[in-house]
Amino acid sequence: MSEIETTVETMRAESAVECERIHAIRQACAGRHGDIEARAIRDGWNLQRAELEVLRANRPTAPAIQSIASVPTETVIEAAILSHLGHETLVEKHLGAQAAQQARDLRVTSLVDLCRAAL
Repeated sequence: MSEIETTVETMRAESAVECERIHAIRQACAGRHGDIEARAIRDGWNLQRAELEVLRANRPTAPAIQSIASVPTETVIEAAILSHLGHETLVEKHLGAQAAQQARDLRVTSLVDLCRAAL
């Protein structure tokens, strides 16, 4: 066998391996993940990496958690303590109406509630 024939055979073998890799990636993506398919072919991923990326893309996403609770400031905690002790007018006078309202919004009814709000 001549050197040219050996080179041609090597090129054919490499081309066949590449075609098989591309075909396997296309089957793994099944036409649903074109971006993954294109990236896998372009970047030379093996089949296992392409399958892993498809599995990750197919994972269900958790719903977004929206919380309206805000972390109370020291002033609001102080206002809640004074309000709980019955000094609502003192809270309004020295800490302000906004702090008093935020303290009321905490709905503190016990020392445990105060500690929970502080933490």
